[in-house]
Amino acid sequence: MKIEKINENDYERIFLTSDIHGHYLMFKDLLDKIKLTKKDLLIILGDSCDRGFKTYELYKKYYDLEKEGYNIKHLRGNHEDMLIKAMESGDNEHWYRNGGEKTQKSFYNNSESKDTLTFEEWLEHEGIKSVKWFVEWLDRIPIMISGKKNLFVHAAFDTTKSEDEQEHRFLIWDRNDFWTNNKTGKAIYFGHTPSKDGKIRHYVNDVHCIDTGSYKNGIIACVELKTAKEIYIKDKENKKAKGKENSED
Repeated sequence: MKIEKINENDYERIFLTSDIHGHYLMFKDLLDKIKLTKKDLLIILGDSCDRGFKTYELYKKYYDLEKEGYNIKHLRGNHEDMLIKAMESGDNEHWYRNGGEKTQKSFYNNSESKDTLTFEEWLEHEGIKSVKWFVEWLDRIPIMISGKKNLFVHAAFDTTKSEDEQEHRFLIWDRNDFWTNNKTGKAIYFGHTPSKDGKIRHYVNDVHCIDTGSYKNGIIACVELKTAKEIYIKDKENKKAKGKENSED
């Protein structure tokens, strides 16, 4: 299980966002708003795929920013977890129930084979696993990021265990009210469970949820840690990518 260590003092500003779910244009608007520099750090707390229609463009933007020298860190969320398991097993059923087909089509629409293969043929002969830069990127993203003053997870943190004892599934799938017993001495930031009102939620014991429901509310949120400034980006097109999907956010 990959746990990445950081020192917050290494960066001028630290931005957090989460659960963008394929809403690439909203992410572009966020970048325009925060004016990210190479002295800053941007952490995405997982779940950049599914639900929305431009997952490929979103991941490619992260990848390109990293290549250009920007400090971008992305956690594995439960939707990345479903993607990986589907890619490894070939069984898409669970993933598709949670918006995975939109991710597949986003990669297909950006493939060199789009003009020669149907979507079904592409899935059979190539698929996402053929996109080498993405598979390599996905393989190296961490499950948790641990700073000197903060912990960053996708879904939850098991407060009965140390950082090194955390379990993969708990960190990216759980919905435990863990904030009631945060004795880590650190602030904890997570996503996974979208707020109903599209606002960042601040819980007791310095625990904060950044998921504001990109696909339910048409809003992504961002917070800059050192100033506690909150930024909200609304879907200008007002197209929430809802479908007949489960709510394993």
